[in-house]
Amino acid sequence: MALRALAKNRGDIKGLRGPLEGFCRLRVGGIRILFHQVQSNEILLDYANTRDVVYELYEQILADRKTRKS
Repeated sequence: MALRALAKNRGDIKGLRGPLEGFCRLRVGGIRILFHQVQSNEILLDYANTRDVVYELYEQILADRKTRKS
């Protein structure tokens, strides 16, 4: 239900700042879904987890990806 609403740009959506700038989050109860806009009509769901760990864990995933590319 929440993902269908997201497709219509509805729901508890918030743009993120800091290390996760460029990503947005969708709040669904205690779960946070991180996503970003790929094209004007396309989004990519990047990561989902519980509110208490989602941001820290995804920041670590992004940092790990950067170090592997280097």
